[in-house]
Amino acid sequence: MANEYLNEYPPAQLSEKEVERLQALEKQLSEEMKKPILLMAFENERPMQ
Repeated sequence: MANEYLNEYPPAQLSEKEVERLQALEKQLSEEMKKPILLMAFENERPMQ
């Protein structure tokens, strides 16, 4: 199945600069994924009564 996919969609020809940029983005994403996710909810502007 993988071979069929590669035959249908061959890898893109990337320049060395493009490969370096993608690797940098991959590293940045990996670092971001290691951080805890903080979810914050806000009430309306008026104070609760």
